[in-house]
Amino acid sequence: MDIYTDWCGWCKKLDKTTFAEEHIAKYINSNYYAVKFNAEMETSITLKGQEYKFVKSGNRGYHELAAQLLQGQMSYPSMVFMDEDFNIIQAIPGFQDIKTFEMISTYFGSNSHRNTPWNKYMQTFERYDFFNLPVGK
Repeated sequence: MDIYTDWCGWCKKLDKTTFAEEHIAKYINSNYYAVKFNAEMETSITLKGQEYKFVKSGNRGYHELAAQLLQGQMSYPSMVFMDEDFNIIQAIPGFQDIKTFEMISTYFGSNSHRNTPWNKYMQTFERYDFFNLPVGK
């Protein structure tokens, strides 16, 4: 889940660069249920039987679901990876360039997080395109 706000410059850059990359979009659409979630939207959402609402705070506010998913660490953009039952696996804050996002998305998308420590995965990660042509590290 991509958690963003309308005013966030890094969120817009993520959309225009990393997410606009064809092979990234193809991988995400093949391996995830991709969701963009505005952390300041005012519509209530029910997830796993619990209702989450918008909370007015200062000039803006935040959505309770964003606060729950980010464990109160409201940083935009943030990616939240969840399992099939909507349990949080990991929240990753901040802008991610293409190479870093490739590593992160394949780490969770291949379920490597279940048996390979992140540091080991990073050391052995090889970029590949989605036409089975090696493109180096």
